[in-house]
Amino acid sequence: NPKRIAFISFSFDMCKWLAKELPGYTVQYLGVKSPYKVHEAGINGIDTNKMVLKIFRSWVEKAHKQGMSVNCWTVNDQEDIEAMVDLGVDYITSDYPTKVRYIINNTK
Repeated sequence: NPKRIAFISFSFDMCKWLAKELPGYTVQYLGVKSPYKVHEAGINGIDTNKMVLKIFRSWVEKAHKQGMSVNCWTVNDQEDIEAMVDLGVDYITSDYPTKVRYIINNTK
């Protein structure tokens, strides 16, 4: 079911293959490539380290404008969680999911 499954990979080639073979599914490239490059390859999501998004803050907006999803990892402390929420990421990977959920529910 495309609404319940997301594929992520550090392999850009694997992401391109998955996006081609499984249209309708979320495929996120785990790495450091601009949303433009990822979208150009037919991949509909980025999954990158929180530090990358702190440096390239515009990537979230650029990805969203292209209909892409944005995931960030690994976000554990409150300041970083709040920063990612403020940036508007779609998903947050954390060792403390209940903490992330609490912060999200109490900052909107």
